[in-house]
Amino acid sequence: MGCPICGGEPIPNDASVVEKKGKCVILRGKVYAIIPAGYTYSPYKDFATVSLYPQKGKVKYLKFRTDDELKKWAFEENVKFIVEGCMHVVDGKELVFNITSAERVVP
Repeated sequence: MGCPICGGEPIPNDASVVEKKGKCVILRGKVYAIIPAGYTYSPYKDFATVSLYPQKGKVKYLKFRTDDELKKWAFEENVKFIVEGCMHVVDGKELVFNITSAERVVP
């Protein structure tokens, strides 16, 4: 579907400061939590969210338009993944949209 910010969609009411230019990133980290769409998890609370904790740096919040889009990647809590997507800083949080790949890291 593409990144909503790069695609020029209106910014939702729960976001104030949005970095307009996204960057393609490849992240490696452990899934901490999986939050369905609609829970109060701002910004972009209407998107499903996966919190990914990299070994170094800030937590990244993977954002999915629907629960079905999230389920297709088969994320599991406490499992490491390598994920590719489009990252924007929104209200000081690093949000990753438009996930194009997600691979489980084999220990």
